[in-house]
Amino acid sequence: VRMKLHTLSSELEQQLRQYSDQPCTWWRETYAVWLNSINEGENESDDNRSNEWNTFRSEGIQHLVSPLVGCDVLWDPQWDPKKHAYLNVDEYGNDTSSSPTTINKNNNVD
Repeated sequence: VRMKLHTLSSELEQQLRQYSDQPCTWWRETYAVWLNSINEGENESDDNRSNEWNTFRSEGIQHLVSPLVGCDVLWDPQWDPKKHAYLNVDEYGNDTSSSPTTINKNNNVD
């Protein structure tokens, strides 16, 4: 699985920081920033606004983010446990490599 990382436009980042504790508003705020960027100084009719949400969803977000070149992340399902030994240590510093946690078919921890 390949994941591409992006950065937000400065306008969008500034707006979302004001609502960092309200993630349910982020899409609304992102849409508002996009509307401001395409309608600078223009008065839009109601007919035009009815199509703007669909335009935003299909292509608008691309104008508010920029790819971070060279920062792609490749997730390999066949990861090497020796290279990623840090995954065997929990947040309390206990070594868990000798007793892996598994979930059985009844969704119980073994």
